[in-house]
Amino acid sequence: MTKDLAPDHVIARYRDLYPDRTPGQILLAASTAGRSWPGHLIQAEERAKIGAPTWMYQLDFPSPEAGGVLGAFHTLDIGLVFDNTRQPSARTGDGPEARRLAGRMADAFIALARTGDPNCASVPAWRQYDLARRSTMIFDRAVRMEDDPRREERLLFAVAPYIKPGG
Repeated sequence: MTKDLAPDHVIARYRDLYPDRTPGQILLAASTAGRSWPGHLIQAEERAKIGAPTWMYQLDFPSPEAGGVLGAFHTLDIGLVFDNTRQPSARTGDGPEARRLAGRMADAFIALARTGDPNCASVPAWRQYDLARRSTMIFDRAVRMEDDPRREERLLFAVAPYIKPGG
């Protein structure tokens, strides 16, 4: 972790937030929230500050690998966005839930590429991201909008400066 936070404090906070998660799941969640997620948040926040059209999403659909314990890890969205769940390298599985979600995500990304707006018939109304609501499309078995998902995680890591990994 590249944050100026005591690991025991982070672990205790995650255990409070997610009491049913295993130590490995807490490690994955905290390291993602502290290492790679802030860059996405900073970009969305800066775009929102200048009024640039911005949409955020979060993938919660878990990979079936290892019984789903890895959750929705970095890059899992690629096979879904490109509607390519049949490839083993997608790591999404090719069951009906994965195929249905892939179709919905692909439709939204195609709409974004065509029109500059991801809204389409396949997903609920996708509100733009702003600092007041932090509206985020949640892609999971049920696709839905949430305002400021993972708020407590965001606030936990917001106290430390973001250092881009490898930067």
